Amino acid sequence: NIGQGRNIAVLGNMSELGRYSITGHQEVGKHLADHRISGLFTYGTKARRIGTTAVVHGYPRSRVQHSSSRKRLHRRLRKVIGRGTTILVKGSHDQHMHKTVRFLKRMG
Repeated sequence: NIGQGRNIAVLGNMSELGRYSITGHQEVGKHLADHRISGLFTYGTKARRIGTTAVVHGYPRSRVQHSSSRKRLHRRLRKVIGRGTTILVKGSHDQHMHKTVRFLKRMG
């Protein structure tokens, strides 16, 4: 279930997929294209594939932003996060997505 306002997905690499890595990232992108997500932010080399696959499956390119640095990711999030925004943050442990969660909590 997602909220009634703006819904943002912030997704980092899924690092422990082994030979399933490419397919796994593509499946997430395809899944997102079919759901009501206001914005997609990807972080990490492998996660970029999530956004490109979502676009191939009809998700608007204008709503996908990829960042290769956490600082840039946070700067971009600061511009779009507002009151009532639902945010999903997910990525492998080695992506340290907890730092982004901490950043978002400080914004609140």
